[in-house]
Amino acid sequence: MPNVLNCPHCGKKLAVPDNAAGKQVRCPSCRQVFAFPSIQAAAPAPVPPPLPPPQAVTADPPAPPRRRREPEPADDEEYEDERPRRRRAPRDVIPLKFKLAVKSDPDRQLKGVFDATLTDEGIELKQGKKHDFLVPTGSRAAYEGKNLLALEIDERGVTFTLAKFGSYQQRLAKDVAAYLKGKKERLTPNRYKLEWYLLAPAVLPFGIPIMTLGGALSCAIGFGLGAGCVTIAQQDKWPVPLRLATILGLTVLGYVATFVLIFLILQNQRLR
Repeated sequence: MPNVLNCPHCGKKLAVPDNAAGKQVRCPSCRQVFAFPSIQAAAPAPVPPPLPPPQAVTADPPAPPRRRREPEPADDEEYEDERPRRRRAPRDVIPLKFKLAVKSDPDRQLKGVFDATLTDEGIELKQGKKHDFLVPTGSRAAYEGKNLLALEIDERGVTFTLAKFGSYQQRLAKDVAAYLKGKKERLTPNRYKLEWYLLAPAVLPFGIPIMTLGGALSCAIGFGLGAGCVTIAQQDKWPVPLRLATILGLTVLGYVATFVLIFLILQNQRLR
């Protein structure tokens, strides 16, 4: 088979027989002479070593990768919207105590003053060993203005006057009625406490009977004026400065009137 190569002078392809290897060759195109190189047989490609025989598989196949487990919701968050909600016990209601005085009873069975305790079950009413019963939550109750509270007892409406010293009695009566009807879930005792800067001057008139060592007139002035000052202090619709000024004015007036009466009594005794 002739060998094909390019002329080193003109680049023309030449067909040279195999026996011309190592001899001078003249290009028929450019007439130039050049040496035809000897052709060495290409070395055979190395044979790759044989592969080792396959070994028997003895180990267990690898486990498939584990899927990452999503965190489960907490017990208190799972199905939150599907669970029925229970009414929470109003923890601050349990120590709330006050007095309920019967104002009107259609059957005239209840009279006097009851010790009342507001709990998560309702109002417990006690009157010594004579009466001890519960007005449960969900019963009919109505706020009738001021500190009046109407409760359903034995399928009849009984009106009580709520009293709790040093407290906003009207506010308490209104919230107790709302609590029994289910419109309030908890009552906080601090909400009904009268502020100290109103309570302190309001009780000053009670010192008149003590200062005068008793007596019908001084007791009437002291206790009557003190009750009036406490009532004024409880008027939460009035501005605080107005309440405070009224209480102090009445207190000063009560002490001045007491001293004037004492002076007149002493003068009368001297004239005799």
